[in-house]
Amino acid sequence: MYLYKILIVDDEEEVRSSIMRKMQWEQLGYQLVGDAENGEDALEKVRVLEPDLVLTDIKMPYMDGLTLTKYIKEERNSTEIVIFSGFDDFEYAQKAIKLGVIEYILKPVNVVELTEILKKLKLKMDERIAEKRNIQALRLDYQRMLPVLKEHFLGDLVQGRLNHIAILEGFNRFNLCVKDGPSWIVATTHIELPMIEQDEQRLNLHDEVDLIPLSVEQIICEKLMGDFQFETFGTATGTCILCAIHTKQEMERVMNKLNQVCLECKKILELNVTIGLGKAYTKQELIKDSYDEAKSAIGYRATIGSGMVIYISDVEVMHVGVLRFDEQSEGKLIHAIKFGEREEIIEVIESLMHKMKAAKVHTNQHQVYVMAIIHAMMEMAQKYELDTNQIWGKEDYFKVMGRLLTIQSMQNFIINSALSIHENLHKERYDTMKQLIVEAKKYITEHFTNPDLSVEMVCEHLHISQAYFSTLFKKETGQTYISYLTELRLNKAIELLNKTEDKTYIIANKVGYTEPNYFSYVFKKNFGIAPSRYQRRANSNRG
Repeated sequence: MYLYKILIVDDEEEVRSSIMRKMQWEQLGYQLVGDAENGEDALEKVRVLEPDLVLTDIKMPYMDGLTLTKYIKEERNSTEIVIFSGFDDFEYAQKAIKLGVIEYILKPVNVVELTEILKKLKLKMDERIAEKRNIQALRLDYQRMLPVLKEHFLGDLVQGRLNHIAILEGFNRFNLCVKDGPSWIVATTHIELPMIEQDEQRLNLHDEVDLIPLSVEQIICEKLMGDFQFETFGTATGTCILCAIHTKQEMERVMNKLNQVCLECKKILELNVTIGLGKAYTKQELIKDSYDEAKSAIGYRATIGSGMVIYISDVEVMHVGVLRFDEQSEGKLIHAIKFGEREEIIEVIESLMHKMKAAKVHTNQHQVYVMAIIHAMMEMAQKYELDTNQIWGKEDYFKVMGRLLTIQSMQNFIINSALSIHENLHKERYDTMKQLIVEAKKYITEHFTNPDLSVEMVCEHLHISQAYFSTLFKKETGQTYISYLTELRLNKAIELLNKTEDKTYIIANKVGYTEPNYFSYVFKKNFGIAPSRYQRRANSNRG
């Protein structure tokens, strides 16, 4: 049985202890994961412990219950809040309800009343989870979302965002009719709206711009249906057609049908529709190349003519002997070095080198290609201010290039360089995180006497979010921000109590506590003795 996690927040330790001790948590279906003595401490624990329910007082130091509720609801709307207070005030209850508080209880908290409320809340939370787990409802939602998911999959496919396994899974998951094709082509449309001066000559369809692609897609489906295995979907560039091709003759028939689509769009819809057609590929991962070619073919409409099918092979002569490190390849390499794992980096570089091996070019072009790759990595290293000596050593760049006489030596050098940049980047990020904590500790030490010092002030100084800071601070120091600040203040208080004759309320003020009673409470809680008594003992020892 799932136990809902619960956090208790109250500045009175006696109240917290009483509730924690008297309630039969597990029998009620709850797990008590912690307690906090003020709103700031509670907010940090909420971020770490992720409770399902928070029981909180309204009046507390540092951050009151309503402010705590506001922050929790902004960050974790699913967490339920129960407020208890000694104030029988309708205005408080009104504000609490507006913030999404589920219950409002007056102090002193009655165990029987709280037990009934927790039972009722558990039923509500159980119902909410059951609703989300309802398989039938999920199945219906999935069926409704299937066309959208399918569209996203096809978009990712032609954009080259999927690996081989993801493509196979998608073909089967969406039961695509093209999944068994021995090869595949992609076509994409470009629609030119007619410029007609007289409004009365315009078709009604021309005024409904959003419906035009649907009309074109309908004609495409009518022409191809029954004769071909195909899928249509929309992209930012227009309607796309993914078609399975089994024979060369079938390719010719597809082109013929698509030409008929262009003619029919002109005749019926009075629209000039150009269709770009990529080459057929036998590997599913290369469908993206056919899409890129289809888009490229559209670009020839200014010289070839629009309102027709433009097949990429008809307009582009194979550029045998040309080898380029283009922006797309550079983007993939930089992304892999920055965010990928070691295997991904090697895979991207091997792909770049495979392209070089396949090109029938002179060795000089191999070196120019490799120099372009190395130049991109050098720019990356300079951008992130990495020590290039650690990556490439102090040897002259041209001497290094002079030794790279074989494709294998070039590949090894690039892989080693890329992995070195990757490792230095990660070290740089780790050092940056450590420096953030050093800077945070310095700021806290310099401002701990300010009673208003808060985690918000520290994060504003560091220019980072509170959630990120809380996680990072706890990870690096083993303490929460409040625990660290309290320890710092109390250690300074001990120092002053040992060395000075100042009254305890003066010392409290010097270490950031405006309320002497609260200072005494915190001091006694941590050291087991009141500060005044500690000072008398210290004075006695000095005497």
